Amino acid sequence: MYMSDAKDIMQSVHRRREDCINLNTSFQTARTVVDHVLSNGNSMRPVLRRIQTFNSDMDGADTDYASELFEPIFGPYRDIPCMTPINNNWIHEKSKRKRINLKLTVAYRGSDFCGWEDQRHHLYRKDSIKTNRNQTTNMQQSPSVQGTLVDILDPIFGKKATVDNSSNNTDTETKFMPIEIKVAGRTDAGVSALAQICRIRIWRSFLPGQDSIDGVENYVKELVNKHTIRLRLGLRITNVDRVDNAFHPTFGASCRAYAYLIDLHDEDITATNKSLTTRDIVPNLDRMLRSLEGHSLDYFAFSYGKVKTQTTICTLFRARASIVESSKRRAICIELIGDRFLRRMVRILVATAIREACACVESNHREALMDIILTRDRACADRAAAPDGLIFVGAGYYDKRVVKVK
Repeated sequence: MYMSDAKDIMQSVHRRREDCINLNTSFQTARTVVDHVLSNGNSMRPVLRRIQTFNSDMDGADTDYASELFEPIFGPYRDIPCMTPINNNWIHEKSKRKRINLKLTVAYRGSDFCGWEDQRHHLYRKDSIKTNRNQTTNMQQSPSVQGTLVDILDPIFGKKATVDNSSNNTDTETKFMPIEIKVAGRTDAGVSALAQICRIRIWRSFLPGQDSIDGVENYVKELVNKHTIRLRLGLRITNVDRVDNAFHPTFGASCRAYAYLIDLHDEDITATNKSLTTRDIVPNLDRMLRSLEGHSLDYFAFSYGKVKTQTTICTLFRARASIVESSKRRAICIELIGDRFLRRMVRILVATAIREACACVESNHREALMDIILTRDRACADRAAAPDGLIFVGAGYYDKRVVKVK
């Protein structure tokens, strides 16, 4: 039996990256999941299986969103009916627009990057002084996911590349903005992704080495993957689709899914019989999380930094905890699906939920997280859990019709 006491679990969750010689000490399961997707792409072979779930006697808002969003981890769901599946019935129609829109599905290993956002902010300001892009990249400790994609795609599909190939009289002093990449959810340093959704727009009149735009999807996929393999970066494009101009990965997403994985260690239960064990913690953790499902709540207490959004109200469609196993080890898996998430909300919620689950086992106080939410006091929440165990699983576009065009 795999057991971990409460102290071990809390130490794993709060492990700081700078304090760790081996950053993956307690997050090997998370790394296994990410490496599986990076190596196998769209393979539906499950990498984890649930070995213990906890049926709450509460009326949880179980949704069908999980049936497809968590397929990269658990494989296709066979026992959960999908009443409103993701819309894969693309409407084929021709477009006369000058640019075509590509939807990229990207997987990446968080430890290889400083986060999603490109830190070279001067490149995206029209009034900035021109600077050597490569020099700025070398100043960064780690590349960003956005910056890596920009450096690969912009020389070929960016506006400057298009102008250079269509005219010999290019103004060398003109500043061209890098290719714009919209994304479903920006991730922090150390956070991985299995199916991050991005959108780029490329000029219809330009594709190197081809007279038409046929095959542009495979071209983009192979271009990025060859570069990242050569650079030895854990980033792969697993799928490319052509979409309508109305598709927006950020504002069009109806939900986003995250998983947080914490390794469990093999310990003698008799040696820790006076401590809380996984047997005590995870059922209570699951009950607390389920109490949040289906409610539109103000999650300000679980946010970080200056709030830049119009509202801090979010709805969690799924919030569960279970024990899962891979071929080598077992782990606690926390699954969250919501319409939106605030900055560091998932990591703060995970750390606080585990803290409260450890503290409230005997009292069985299921509303501990709800009480903290109602205070709107950040001091009542715990500090954010380590990013190494967090995975952006994907985004769903259930209520928005995405149009595929030729």
